[in-house]
Amino acid sequence: LLTGLLEGLVLINYIDLAISIVLLILAAFILHKFVKNNILSIIVVVVFALKILASLLGLNHVSDILNIVLFSMAAAFCVIYAQEIQRQLNARVKLTKLHDITSTQQENLINELLTAINLLSAEKTGAIITIERKDRLDHYIQSGDAVDCPVTAQMLCTIFYKGTPLHDGALIIRGVTIEAASVFFIPSTKALSGNYGARHRAALGISEVCDAVTIVVSEQTGRVSIAYSGEIISVNRDNIKDVLKDYLSD
Repeated sequence: LLTGLLEGLVLINYIDLAISIVLLILAAFILHKFVKNNILSIIVVVVFALKILASLLGLNHVSDILNIVLFSMAAAFCVIYAQEIQRQLNARVKLTKLHDITSTQQENLINELLTAINLLSAEKTGAIITIERKDRLDHYIQSGDAVDCPVTAQMLCTIFYKGTPLHDGALIIRGVTIEAASVFFIPSTKALSGNYGARHRAALGISEVCDAVTIVVSEQTGRVSIAYSGEIISVNRDNIKDVLKDYLSD
């Protein structure tokens, strides 16, 4: 019986060591992925490794102290890097609506957008249209006015028509549905060369924090621009369809 108990204790120690090593590797991976701070990552990994060593050697007091240090560091990590953690998690939440639409639906979506953009550009009606991709825009959708209707050129032009309640702000498309309008994005503070207004800075701002594609129509010139991945480019109306296909299929 005693021999069996001793063998069981040895097995438990091996299991404890294996779990500790797995946790150490997981901690290193999380720090590398979210923090990207080599010094902080090394400190945490070293403390974690010392904790495992202290447990194996039976240094209970040292192990308790290291537990407190690890807990304090974990709490500080969550507070300091809360925004970065949220951004990284959002980037890994896959949308189903956008990727479940058929190629025919995507083609129709682009055609409706193209018709609306040409009309808005010709009439110099300012517009900002954001198409959600993999990063969810729930927070922005909830901050705007719910629309929840199919994407049509007529509806897009109606929303941005001067004088309508929803024309001031961005419009968000999820899948083949207009989810919300009158949405405001935090403008980018990036230095820009050229004549860019508030809509362009808002479009650039949202492109810096997610992978959405945002189309801007200038109210002053009718010029069409597209913001994606922290960059904004002017697009010839003849090339808009090809550019949108490239961005949405990326």
